[in-house]
Amino acid sequence: MTERKAEKKAALEFRCIAHAEASGEVVDPFREVAARWFEKWRVGKVERYARDTEMRLREDVLSRIGDRPIAVIKPPEIAGLIPEIENRGAADVARRALQNTNQIFRYAVAFGLVEQNPAAAFRPADILKRQMTTNFARVETSELPALLKKIDNYDASHFVRLALKLMVHVFLRTNELIAAQWSELDRSKKIWNVPAERMKLRRPHIVPLSRQVLVLFDELWERRKNDVWIFPGERDNLYMNKNSMLYALKRMGYKGTMTGHGFRGLETTLLRERGYDKDLVEMQLSHALANKVEEAYNKARYLPQQRVMMQDWSDFLDEIRKSGKVDPLPGRRVKEAADNNERVAVLNLELGLERGVVSASTGAPGFRNGAS
Repeated sequence: MTERKAEKKAALEFRCIAHAEASGEVVDPFREVAARWFEKWRVGKVERYARDTEMRLREDVLSRIGDRPIAVIKPPEIAGLIPEIENRGAADVARRALQNTNQIFRYAVAFGLVEQNPAAAFRPADILKRQMTTNFARVETSELPALLKKIDNYDASHFVRLALKLMVHVFLRTNELIAAQWSELDRSKKIWNVPAERMKLRRPHIVPLSRQVLVLFDELWERRKNDVWIFPGERDNLYMNKNSMLYALKRMGYKGTMTGHGFRGLETTLLRERGYDKDLVEMQLSHALANKVEEAYNKARYLPQQRVMMQDWSDFLDEIRKSGKVDPLPGRRVKEAADNNERVAVLNLELGLERGVVSASTGAPGFRNGAS
């Protein structure tokens, strides 16, 4: 059986080479198969993610083996080109390039274009350096007041400054923040409906908006360049580059010590120290809970409490910005207070809300009609 498969594979490779020599044409060049795979794969993917994947393939893989007949590509060719990507300091890009190459060959196997997948003949660890798992860099909680003041004084870009200020308040990931659109905001109900396709876990997410956050959005609305993107991009980019905030933090003196994702770690630590329930914090961070039924239940159950927590968090940021130090005492509105219906009702009145629960399906006219 093994000999028969080897003979069949050799015959296929021979026909590809013979045809290329006789006609000058390449049978099933890798780039054509990759294009067919890509069109199938991209369905349902976020457009920016699909564009990044296509660019990565074109620059790092197709430039090397794109014109080769797919049936004659051997494991050593792939094992040779992937480490070259890593050696230029792009380890993550190298792993993704290998993953995509593997997917293309699996597609080719499924449609009878090749007998075996050469990208599956080895593991990533066989050719790439071991990646050390580390937490995202972040400052100590005691350093947060100084960081907040430096963000307030950052003057290289108004949009980057405001993006960083929002990042501290809303608990979103960098990519989820910078691609924000005005249509996602519902100012009357003071919520931000982030659609599933923009979230890491591919599920819709609600961010209750504190008074401080609404003020930031008012300023962004006044500075807007269009009525679509909250953080407009430069040149050919639709919205802000994902590295813009990281570069700003470096300019402030936080190179290697603070990242956009680091704010989420600070928020988790400080809110837990201030007495908030773990599930409440995890829900607002859009982390997956172990039990999906429990998660769906908690999503509705916790929204009034999330409103309390998010306003308390923004008030806390104001306090430490003024005092210059982090108050170790628990927050004024911990879980026990948030569970109290009367306390929630009072806060809803403070925020101008009639009800404590807002449906995730609520529309988002937001700031399109002006910041009221």
